[in-house]
Amino acid sequence: MAVVALSSAATAENPQPYSLTAGSTFQRGCFAPCECPIGQEAPLAGTFSLAFRSDNGLFADYDMLDVRWKVAGTEYATPPDAAITGSGTYTVGGEFAVQQQMTADLQVADEPPARFDSGLVVGGGGFPDSIDIEISRNGKYCFDTVMHVVARAQPLPEPTAASQLGAGLAVLLGLAARRARIDSGFPRSSSR
Repeated sequence: MAVVALSSAATAENPQPYSLTAGSTFQRGCFAPCECPIGQEAPLAGTFSLAFRSDNGLFADYDMLDVRWKVAGTEYATPPDAAITGSGTYTVGGEFAVQQQMTADLQVADEPPARFDSGLVVGGGGFPDSIDIEISRNGKYCFDTVMHVVARAQPLPEPTAASQLGAGLAVLLGLAARRARIDSGFPRSSSR
């Protein structure tokens, strides 16, 4: 199975932006098998970016950058309008079925940063256009914090005039160097 990659324009220097969409939620409380109250799901909004890291032919790995989310929380789960920030990784691919994994070190409000992980789960077929995955601190076991990440890729920003000028200058310098080699008597490469 081929791994679908982000646009070649989405690099570490120019990562692909994503926005959380309807269905993204934050939930804190007890999950099975524990017998304590479960918190209500609260809407989650915000953005993050993915930058290509590697592809081994089976799975593609991306750095998850600039996580800037906001949860409309209640006092039970979080301070109201709590910020969630951090970074992580996203992996997608597979041999027989498309699988995905999101791992992120996130800080919720003023709490210490914590590791959230989905584990390797079936899904990711909508990538790179969309991502739909749940991440949690404890695998949804007993008292836990769970975030359902539903995200859609956003258009890449247009190149700035400075980056276009830099690219044009690099082409001109390459042509000038080639011309200098020709003028200095170096033989031209032959196609024979």
